[in-house]
Amino acid sequence: MENEDIRVESVSNAADDRAESAEINVTEEAPGSAGASDSVSPGTEAPAAENAGAGDKIVSFLYDTVGIVISAIAVIMVLFTFAFRIVGVSGSSMVDTLHDNDWLIVTPYYSEPKPLDIVIITQPNFFNEPLVKRIIATEGDVVDIDHDKGIVYVNGEALDEPYTNTLTTEYVTDEYEWPVTVPEGCVLCMGDNRNGSTDSRSKLVGMIDKNYLLGCARMRFIPFGDWDIYSTTPSR
Repeated sequence: MENEDIRVESVSNAADDRAESAEINVTEEAPGSAGASDSVSPGTEAPAAENAGAGDKIVSFLYDTVGIVISAIAVIMVLFTFAFRIVGVSGSSMVDTLHDNDWLIVTPYYSEPKPLDIVIITQPNFFNEPLVKRIIATEGDVVDIDHDKGIVYVNGEALDEPYTNTLTTEYVTDEYEWPVTVPEGCVLCMGDNRNGSTDSRSKLVGMIDKNYLLGCARMRFIPFGDWDIYSTTPSR
């Protein structure tokens, strides 16, 4: 029994010795560890966190900017497709109504084109370029020209054309023989500068398929303030 007691005490003492040794080791190592940790954190981890935050802000800004640009482009495409286009005028075939470097607001057709509309034509032609002209007659109309008097007739009635720069006295290149009936699905167009325009009177341009009408010019955008392009046009 005594031996057992001694063993127990001996084990207990040994355990106590080890605990003291452990406590000593812990207390000796802790200050060094804590000191090392304290000296490292402020110098490296804080700036790294700040840099990471700045990088996230830049990425977020770029992401938002790209999103805004894409949205703006989409809106512009929808407007240009379904609402309006801005088209520039080049040349003098529509003087005095339109002039070189005028810019027009053009809207698509959602109904039938009407006589006296100013239109943008994309139908392939001798000049290989879009044209801006005025509709004079639509499908089924019979058009005749008296070059001696400079008068255009539609269905036997002389047109009142205060918008023209000159009377229609000159022949154009490769002109049709008059009278002519406008084919189904087409319109006949002329420039307001009658003696300075190659248009539907000539086979180089011909009758215009309505599917090739980009749209109707509604107003002048530039020069700014000179909006009205139908001021000299009789009731349409």
